[in-house]
Amino acid sequence: LLVSAALIGRLRDLLDRSYRELDFRAVHDTITGLPNRALLLQRLSQAMRFSKRLSGRVSLLYIDLDRFQEINSTLGRAAGDAVLAETAARLTAIAGEREIVARVGGDEFAMVLPGAEEPEAFEIANKVVRMLSTRVDVGDVSVESSATVGIATSSDHTALEPEALLHQAELTLEGARSSRSGIAAYSPQISQGQGGLALLNELRLAIETGQLAIQYQPQVSLKTGKTIAMEGLIRWQHPQLGLLYPGDFMPMAERSGLVNPLFKWILGTALDHCKHWLRSGLEAPVVVNLSIRNLLDPDLAQTVAEMLESREMEGRWLMLDANESDTLVDPTRIKANAAALLRLGVRISIDNFGMGYSSLANLNHLPIIGVKIHSSFVSRMAGNWSSEAIVRSMVGLIHSLGFQVIAVGVEDMASWRMLAELGCDSAQGFFIKGPTGVAALQGWVDGAIGKASPQDSPTIAPAIKPAQSQGEPVLPVPPLPGGPTNKGTAVA
Repeated sequence: LLVSAALIGRLRDLLDRSYRELDFRAVHDTITGLPNRALLLQRLSQAMRFSKRLSGRVSLLYIDLDRFQEINSTLGRAAGDAVLAETAARLTAIAGEREIVARVGGDEFAMVLPGAEEPEAFEIANKVVRMLSTRVDVGDVSVESSATVGIATSSDHTALEPEALLHQAELTLEGARSSRSGIAAYSPQISQGQGGLALLNELRLAIETGQLAIQYQPQVSLKTGKTIAMEGLIRWQHPQLGLLYPGDFMPMAERSGLVNPLFKWILGTALDHCKHWLRSGLEAPVVVNLSIRNLLDPDLAQTVAEMLESREMEGRWLMLDANESDTLVDPTRIKANAAALLRLGVRISIDNFGMGYSSLANLNHLPIIGVKIHSSFVSRMAGNWSSEAIVRSMVGLIHSLGFQVIAVGVEDMASWRMLAELGCDSAQGFFIKGPTGVAALQGWVDGAIGKASPQDSPTIAPAIKPAQSQGEPVLPVPPLPGGPTNKGTAVA
């Protein structure tokens, strides 16, 4: 009995420690040990309520490491983690007993300064910049470090909104980067125009009130001319500003954390449209774009699985696009997310290839199925020998690694024929059809029914080997449903 009691007591202690450790990990960053974004917002809310009772202010520093991605990509993730840990130690040394330091993003930190007015916040921000501008030793290598700091100070209209104060501080980073000191404070002018807090609140409302819509651009096989995918592109029909494209609001959504509910809306809506088309007879998956926050979200695969399950759909009817440059931020985590999605049957392609800083060697480590060549190369290739040479090289290299090649920005017959001759697998662009709303797209869908199947998808479609004739190569030229060819400049 005594032995049993001792064992039970020891087991209880182990369980208590395990629970405490799990509770700690839920609200702390695993690399630095600092509070994470969720805990920061809790502490910030408490500080703001307390300061309001004393008629005081709270200042918040939003700190961004300027060269972290360069360090991470050249020296490796272990070196990046070492820089993050050293940054956390230096910020903690600057902070006093009242101040709160947290890691809120990949290379982003925050410091809460209870009771601090803006002049005092500037003094501490200067200390931060000086402290983080000294070299950091990573093993045998000494690397340069620098930081940019945005400052926001609470006022009456933000007294109970910690998320708004955090966003204000983050918005000031652009101004801080252009200043000589690397420091800037928030002003109401920053919120004016399309990048401000007013538009952010309107976007949150737009998700709930049906102001958002998806336009689709078909992706077709260069071998058969069949519609093999429909890429969904989000649009916002703003009541005052008119039609807004992703570049007008997606960066703001990513900075604010609103990108996750926005992604869920896009994903759910696109899957609903896809299911409708499947019932109509068009067997073509939908393509949805991922932001960097989506790529790093540990719950990404679970979110996608739940969306598919609730609609009783298989993963093969969904494809996800990730920007080339985003794949460098945290390759290990992104690889794990991509592998989890692949297990669901969801396929991933790399978008905007040729415009970022990665290489095919980096992409070869990711479980992807295709690479999209950026439209800036494809749209000029018919009249520009250097663009043609670049595209030719890209197609060969991408195929040599076993990936499919998707050409974006096909705007004329000459480009179509050249891409087919080069062995490109599929294409999209205004020559085929520009981004179109669901209702207006119905004619295309009706014309494409029965022309596509999962077997024609770019994951397994073979490269084209055009038949030779006495004249020029005989290349497939697909019929273009839905009326005459549309030409113009695509806005993704």
